[in-house]
Amino acid sequence: MTYKYERELIDTNWFIPLMLVMSILISWLVVPKDTVAATMPPSAGVCAACHGIDGKATVPNYPNLAGQNKQYIIAQLEHFRDRTRTGGNSEIMYPMAMGLTDEQIEEIAEYFSQL
Repeated sequence: MTYKYERELIDTNWFIPLMLVMSILISWLVVPKDTVAATMPPSAGVCAACHGIDGKATVPNYPNLAGQNKQYIIAQLEHFRDRTRTGGNSEIMYPMAMGLTDEQIEEIAEYFSQL
């Protein structure tokens, strides 16, 4: 015997877990993990996915940016943005740096060089 609302309940069983997962993901993206993340400029958010919020790479074979020379970071991001750097993971970095302005590059370099 099937109850009137049983089918609706089965069809919506995905809703609560989906909302739970979405709220966790949103809070992870929005809420700073510590004071280091609180000082991170918004433009550095895309960098943090692979290079870490604290500048320590989360992906093997990706460089740590923490404490790196500011002028070096600026130069490399400009080279990636202009597609003049080749080799290594350059092709991965091209789309990451493509939309960055000079001001955003400066912010990113300042942030990671101070860690």
